Amino acid sequence: MSTKGICPQIALESVLERYGSQLLRFCVACLQDEAAGEEAMGRAFAELCRCAPKIPGSDEERLWVLTALLKACRQTGPNPSPGQKSGLEAGLCGLSLQQRQIFLMRYYLQLGEEEIAAVMHLPKALVRFRLASAQKQLEKN
Repeated sequence: MSTKGICPQIALESVLERYGSQLLRFCVACLQDEAAGEEAMGRAFAELCRCAPKIPGSDEERLWVLTALLKACRQTGPNPSPGQKSGLEAGLCGLSLQQRQIFLMRYYLQLGEEEIAAVMHLPKALVRFRLASAQKQLEKN
């Protein structure tokens, strides 16, 4: 469904309805904390409400929302500590926020390297390098 020509608030509600639960899980996984993930999601959608008239077409809306979420995650909190976590969760805690975001976008949201590069405003080669670094670090743990 294209959001062009729709009232901006209705279009934003449509985006939230389609991607909301997946994006909330992404925020929680990035920040390794449910409350921080919810806070980041709230910040992102508050920012999106301010920008609602600029909602792109449906082909770009998911990347547009992800860009806002990444910014909100960076503003929300520090790196988590492994604490009581085990397995992959503990390994993710050992990654930098940017490595965690790239890893989760690739393997959780199943974005390609070009899409990740576009969302994060990074060269594709740097995305590939950071993804490989994250994978090596996770293999060590």
